[in-house]
Amino acid sequence: MSWPEEPSLRRLKVDLSEVAFALENASCEMRHFLDLETGDVAYIGDEIRTELDEIDEELGDDDSASFETALASRGLPEWMGQAVREAVEIDRGFGTRFVEVPHAESRAGYADMEDFIETVTDERLRNALWRAIAGRRAFGRFKDVLFDH
Repeated sequence: MSWPEEPSLRRLKVDLSEVAFALENASCEMRHFLDLETGDVAYIGDEIRTELDEIDEELGDDDSASFETALASRGLPEWMGQAVREAVEIDRGFGTRFVEVPHAESRAGYADMEDFIETVTDERLRNALWRAIAGRRAFGRFKDVLFDH
């Protein structure tokens, strides 16, 4: 009986602040990916994903069609064209070179904030936290109230 080879492990220098940012800011509109070759964190936003999907649809199964020609024909600003090129790299290397940075479901995170608030004994702080999580930007306002406290 032969055992499967162990995966080779290597050290990878990663900027933990980039990973923390990705964990905190991932959403349906923005997905973050860790590059397992460079340690960089890359992202694909909805706007870039839409452009890439439209180019893919335009090219279809036509092997003679050039991605660069299709990209140039869209007349995108240079920064956006570069972002679409990077998205293609991420798509091609997904699962091998790039892995998606996981993110918590916002409902679970919101429930965690509610559970935490219920444990706060300082009435003023507890009320400030309840106000902070009402409406949009709840996570950011919650962190701001805790930071100020």
